[in-house]
Amino acid sequence: MADVGNQARIVRLHADWRAAMDLLGPTALSGKTPFDGVMRSVAGYSEDVQGLMVALLIEPFGDLVDGLTDCMADPYGPFAAPLSGTDALRTQITGHFGWPPAAGR
Repeated sequence: MADVGNQARIVRLHADWRAAMDLLGPTALSGKTPFDGVMRSVAGYSEDVQGLMVALLIEPFGDLVDGLTDCMADPYGPFAAPLSGTDALRTQITGHFGWPPAAGR
């Protein structure tokens, strides 16, 4: 059975993409900052279309953007060690944050 939420996203992506394709014409991609103009134009569309547009705009420029992944890594690591499951999470929340509050507070 199809997932209703995902199917709705697909339908919206299809409709939004049809409209967004017009933003990739020669006129839209001219000027000083064409990528910025395109991204501003799709800002009102779904996040799926925005992500698709970003991917399409940077894909031809792998030589310029691939090396940027090194500077996007977190040099400090995770904020906290991973927990072993929901029981451990509950223990941490109860012990460190006083939640849920005790009855009568």
